Amino acid sequence: MTFNAEVLELIELLECTTPLKRAEINRLYQAHKQARRIDFLAPQQVQDAQGRRLQELLQSETESERTKLWNMSLFPDHANNVSLHSALLVEQFNRYLVSGDIPPPASARRITVVLRKAKEHELDGRFLNAWCKHFGRVAGTGYEQLAMRQKT
Repeated sequence: MTFNAEVLELIELLECTTPLKRAEINRLYQAHKQARRIDFLAPQQVQDAQGRRLQELLQSETESERTKLWNMSLFPDHANNVSLHSALLVEQFNRYLVSGDIPPPASARRITVVLRKAKEHELDGRFLNAWCKHFGRVAGTGYEQLAMRQKT
């Protein structure tokens, strides 16, 4: 099985990007949350404007490529589609760099499973090293399992 450009693009993106420091992640995430906040103590006009902005934001996220890829990845037919999971992780990682919203580990775990089954140990190792460079210290079962896999 030959792995396509999406997997290599993802690995190169993760390898070439400098990991964000905890303070930077927190700053980005707080700004991300603030943009989705409605101040119920503000005058009604301000609340209405914030509500419209939030509705537009949610609408754009619903129609985003990331959401479409995520929905596709949930179908069992796409469980072993490395291209889909790689494209999804690229979208999620790019969002993380802007919003501090850490990508869920599901697609990363799926990619490692498929790479190991295909006996692509070098590519799997490269991917795990690049992933753990950014998310190896994130708390959570999926992240911890990927970090443990990287060490083996």
